[in-house]
Amino acid sequence: MGEIKTALIGLGAIGAPIAHRMYRKYGKDFCLVLSGERRRGFAERNMTINDDPFEPTVISDAGELDHPLKLLLICVKNYDLKSSLPDVEAVVSKDTIIMPLENGVAAYAFYKEKFPGNVVLEGYMQGPNTVRILEGFSYGNPGQLHIGTSILELKDSVDTVFALLDDAGVPVVKEDDIRHIVWKKWMLNVAGNSVTALTGADYSLFKIYEDLQIVC
Repeated sequence: MGEIKTALIGLGAIGAPIAHRMYRKYGKDFCLVLSGERRRGFAERNMTINDDPFEPTVISDAGELDHPLKLLLICVKNYDLKSSLPDVEAVVSKDTIIMPLENGVAAYAFYKEKFPGNVVLEGYMQGPNTVRILEGFSYGNPGQLHIGTSILELKDSVDTVFALLDDAGVPVVKEDDIRHIVWKKWMLNVAGNSVTALTGADYSLFKIYEDLQIVC
């Protein structure tokens, strides 16, 4: 990977499988963005993901890097967009590609407004079965990333991000109409998440039980 640096902020159900594979492929050229108590807490833990030691470079500021970030993958929850903004601002350079991946339709517009000079792509993660355990995280299915752009001039940036993820073994698909599919996924979440919360059923059961389909 050489002088190319990638980073991720938001080590949770969406971020952990991506971070695990990026770290295994790129080692110290992959960074985790943490600050304050979260950074101190991470340093004190022996973090594992799928029983693999997880010891990436941790940064809170771009000044800690020997080269600017090429790509920042943002996996924070939508309700944390504003509170995590100072951490994002601290590590992003003018040439950093910003890739929000949490489900929803608000993140792209938020980062496009905050970073008008940067390339901001669109995407989401579908289907990871990540479980938080005492030592860190475990997953069997890493899910699949869907990425793209509605701006023709940014197609090369999509290809760059696709290559970085695909080379690391992150399941990823380039979508021709990413705006349509992001909205479709958001609409499914609006309907389905309420039903799963009320019934305790996971999404795999929606294909089996007609009662769940009717409720949706």
